[in-house]
Amino acid sequence: MKCPEYTYLHFIRHGQTDGETAGVVMSNTDIILNRTGIKQAHNIIRTLKDIPIYAIYSSPLSRARETADIIARSKHLPVQIDKALIERDAGIYEGHSFQYTRPNRGHFLTRLPYSGLFGLSGMETDISIAERLHPFLIKVISEYVGKHVLLVSHAGIMRYLLNLMNMQYYKDMGKIRIQNTAILTARGNSFYIEGISISGLIRN
Repeated sequence: MKCPEYTYLHFIRHGQTDGETAGVVMSNTDIILNRTGIKQAHNIIRTLKDIPIYAIYSSPLSRARETADIIARSKHLPVQIDKALIERDAGIYEGHSFQYTRPNRGHFLTRLPYSGLFGLSGMETDISIAERLHPFLIKVISEYVGKHVLLVSHAGIMRYLLNLMNMQYYKDMGKIRIQNTAILTARGNSFYIEGISISGLIRN
């Protein structure tokens, strides 16, 4: 029996913003790349130069769109915007510091209550992410069979995908940092999606 052909998905996190350097949670707050973020987006072009990207999608948030636009110019491709790729809504944590007010208390993600398939208490749930992301991924996989697609998104979405593909678990969420312009490569067909590799993970 002939095996189904794969679609290759390259998820990339946007470049750096001033919100990140300030240590503030900015999930759906719209903020542009800073100078370092622009440089990171240009630098990642070298990593992607030998990948035959056929289509590029981006989250509608400016930091992702700018990253996608820089890469797209090098590939001579348009950027397609889709809300499915927007960052996980941080809810009650939006605008707050990543650290507790007292020093050396640790990353706030290590102290959030975990509620299984529903994600982290006070944030957008995994169910909500699945409802918007899965139909989009099925659409992309079916439309670009045998091709490579670049999807510029956010750390929260990439963490969800790592967990979905059993490449990383929420119990380690506060110990792992997804760097700017980290790349998660996966392949999918009409039956399933699986992770292949990830670059740009560091331990806190």
